[in-house]
Amino acid sequence: MKMFIANWKMNLTFQQELLFFQDHLAELKTLKNKLIVCPSFPALAPLFALLKDTDVGLAAQDCSEFESGPFTGQVSAASLVQIGCSYVVVGHPDQRAAGTTPEQVAQKALRVLEAGMIPLIFVGESSTDHSNNTTFEALEKQLEPIKKTIGNASAYLVYEPLWQCTPTDLNHISGILFWLKQQLPKCALLYAGGIDEQTVTTFQDLPLINGFILGKASLDFHLLKKIVS
Repeated sequence: MKMFIANWKMNLTFQQELLFFQDHLAELKTLKNKLIVCPSFPALAPLFALLKDTDVGLAAQDCSEFESGPFTGQVSAASLVQIGCSYVVVGHPDQRAAGTTPEQVAQKALRVLEAGMIPLIFVGESSTDHSNNTTFEALEKQLEPIKKTIGNASAYLVYEPLWQCTPTDLNHISGILFWLKQQLPKCALLYAGGIDEQTVTTFQDLPLINGFILGKASLDFHLLKKIVS
């Protein structure tokens, strides 16, 4: 069984998120693989109530690196677990691009684990790193504080290369995945980047992969069901 994580980002409004599954609850019980949905913060609690009789899991798109305190606009991991989250995304490329450091990602992962949830830790090299053959140096900078902070804790490590990879790059990506597994042996590996109904079959052949992150392909229920099934 593979895990598929639907990261909606900010593509849907609150009402659209609530209506997404409303007429398809029975269909969710026929999925052959595990589905995790990452809605916006306001939709987390209502969706938890709506999906409580299904096997669909709930993930937040981010959390604070702090346990609590005067941090306007941030949400603590403790609050997220109280409203039904089992997973939290940390270190997504969108967040790293906005200034989140590797050290902050590691602290967020730690807060998630302390709250009893599972962090989905994103790592990946830029197109410049790929072109300059500095992929492993870039990944090591991202992983070093994570290894120091969470040690051998169980988590999901999400590899998302930030360059346009194709099925012809599978051997190269496989080598990176083996290297990542050596760095954090207890972390299960997920793959992100351009996964849709066409590419998912090809990328399922990657070694060590336990599942995939879905972006645009997760915004249509029937397409999402087709991929997850």
